[in-house]
Amino acid sequence: MTTLLNLTSPVQGTRACTECVRQLLAGLQPLAAEPGHAARQRPPPPLCLADPDFSSWPLDEPDILECLSRWLRPAGRQMHMVGLDFEVTARRLPRFGRWRRDWIHRIDIRQPADGNLPAGLRLLMIEDLAAQWLPADNQRLRLLAEHRDLTILRSNFADFFQQCEPAWALTALGL
Repeated sequence: MTTLLNLTSPVQGTRACTECVRQLLAGLQPLAAEPGHAARQRPPPPLCLADPDFSSWPLDEPDILECLSRWLRPAGRQMHMVGLDFEVTARRLPRFGRWRRDWIHRIDIRQPADGNLPAGLRLLMIEDLAAQWLPADNQRLRLLAEHRDLTILRSNFADFFQQCEPAWALTALGL
């Protein structure tokens, strides 16, 4: 997966950022089939996604949805999403909207109570790698693989995530 990604310089341009996200999601791996691996180890940390509306993400592609399904299948795996406008997400990514219905028990979707997504938390974070959009720039992201950087980013995201409220309900309430 990382052989196609350059960890030393930012990814630049909308298409390049989308391709980077595609590569990261396509590289999601199910649990390793090593002897003695199964029940003893904790599940990996949640797959974390944060974006205002995910409209430039390749989440509607069948191959990406299959990779997400394979990754979420083992017990204990979770995906955490934070967004600002899930109406746009639902409109632009209808296949992803349908897919999430089958996985809603593993996906926690939230939005900031104050309607603000901090620039440093617009990201895709996998177990040992993160793509973080650079502040004030929708067309540049950097890749992080250092344990220290990932630990700080994961902690900041977890703190922020706890302050968010549930979003993108499966059904609309009302009469």
